[in-house]
Amino acid sequence: MKKVFVFMVAAAMIAGCVMPAMATDKEVSFYGNVRMDTFWIDRDAKTNSMLTRDWGGSSVGWCGPGAATSGLYDETDVWWDLCQGCSRFGAKFKAGDVAANVEIRPNSNSYYRQWWGSWNFGAGTLVVGQTWSPTWHGISNSVYDGGDAAAYGEAGGSLRTPQVAVHFPFEVGTLKISFAEPGTDAVAGNLGIAAADFDTESLIPKVEASFDGKIGMVDFAVFGGYNSLEARDASTDDTMDIDGYYGGMMVHVPIGPAYFKGDVWMAQNPYEYGLFLPGNPFAAKAYGNSIEDVEALGYMALVGMKFTDMLAFEAGYGYTKIERDNPTYGTEDEDDKAFYYIQMPITLAKGVTVTPEIGKFDEKEHVVDGVTVDDGDAFYYGAYWRIDF
Repeated sequence: MKKVFVFMVAAAMIAGCVMPAMATDKEVSFYGNVRMDTFWIDRDAKTNSMLTRDWGGSSVGWCGPGAATSGLYDETDVWWDLCQGCSRFGAKFKAGDVAANVEIRPNSNSYYRQWWGSWNFGAGTLVVGQTWSPTWHGISNSVYDGGDAAAYGEAGGSLRTPQVAVHFPFEVGTLKISFAEPGTDAVAGNLGIAAADFDTESLIPKVEASFDGKIGMVDFAVFGGYNSLEARDASTDDTMDIDGYYGGMMVHVPIGPAYFKGDVWMAQNPYEYGLFLPGNPFAAKAYGNSIEDVEALGYMALVGMKFTDMLAFEAGYGYTKIERDNPTYGTEDEDDKAFYYIQMPITLAKGVTVTPEIGKFDEKEHVVDGVTVDDGDAFYYGAYWRIDF
């Protein structure tokens, strides 16, 4: 936190010194927001530690405070903390055809969210650095943990990734093509490789693309990507190829003051591809000399309405299923999850919003090696506070 504060102060001082001199050449603007989670989450014993993620050594993150790992009892936890992943401070720059955006957050595990520059070369725009992947099409306004819970069925894509991309405008939309940091995660144990001898390699970047357009009042998008990964056993120099694919579509239909949004997507080896998915999705697994790929399907649908400038409403449902053939048992390993939420954002003043929200994580059950395990569920309720500046 101290490093982030010093960085912000230094940046502001430097900007104050140089802005008068460059005012005729560049436009610089600063922005930010502070977001706070104030929720309670009720977990049953069967959820065990599935509904937790570590943000840089803290006990909170994915789905709130750390879950009981014994699996022996139900529990209720209060989550009253700064949303480290989504609170931010940023600066935007523009000078003719060149633009840039630098955005940091109070998270010691990952300080920066955005760090990119762009150049409009006439026929399109070149984008270099870390920014949103073309495959990211978040449709939900769910606020629990800054919206991470909406990854249950939402077209999460690759989130923000280091990339070299080109964006081409068309009359009805924009085509984006990205060459991004490849996904290199794989599970050594699944592939029968000792951790000490395990290595992963990629020969090409991850390739992703999208087309975002508008027909009449309806917004739509189609998107997809490919990732190639090679896992190596250093003790034998044997290698295994794991290919990952991702593709889907999204639609947003306004109906007066109300709206409907929906998405659907499919993927192969989503863990190795690097998709933003909840919990611990299956990874590709080796049976003898063959790799069994993981297949995934997800979808989300939601409705919302703006009643007044002060009050709005949104409710949604998301579902994700992943599966992998298991030749040893002649069965299929599978896991499915669902998510429900209702929220009512209240705008107290310009830039000041509090969003009461309730929701449920239905972890359903998973099947591995022919054994079915009940994964339980969890219910949360509370509010999300946000002040923009």
